Amino acid sequence: MAQSRYPQYTWQQSRCNHWEREIDEAECFYTSLAKSYEGSGRMFFAITGFVSISVDITNGSTGQDVEDALRKAWLRLRYECPTIAARVDYDKERGKYFKTYKSFDPDHLDFHTEYWLSDTFIPITPNMHGLDWCNSDPLAPRVPTLFVITPPYNNGGNKATMHLDLVLRSPHDISESALGLAT
Repeated sequence: MAQSRYPQYTWQQSRCNHWEREIDEAECFYTSLAKSYEGSGRMFFAITGFVSISVDITNGSTGQDVEDALRKAWLRLRYECPTIAARVDYDKERGKYFKTYKSFDPDHLDFHTEYWLSDTFIPITPNMHGLDWCNSDPLAPRVPTLFVITPPYNNGGNKATMHLDLVLRSPHDISESALGLAT
């Protein structure tokens, strides 16, 4: 394997189930803006991603099946792009910011998986369409979070189609690299 020109940006295991790396210049820029802005109670440069989907519910499938499939896809994305579950924290001892990632403890995999999903996969029914919910400028969580919105569509009694709006809210310093990998 080739040696990295920038080893400080390569994920290194710091202790059991914990990985870290230094943040690069772009991540440092977004982190410093976020830190200087956090006193306002808002998140500077928060990312909002939005997509509306319609799913045909046929052959005994249910809305719960669709939600379960989305949960599995969100969890798979965490494994494929670990940055989506990372945080940027300041290490006082070393005087630097680090991006940190904690993998699931294999001895408690089900517990940690469900805990992470309950924090980052949020089904809601806000009595508005997802785009309106996005435009209401909801608070951005500290970690990337997928909101699954059931909008108040009137589909003329057509129960065979399920409409959902998916909204990703995230700090910019986390997702700017993860989103590039995910697309």
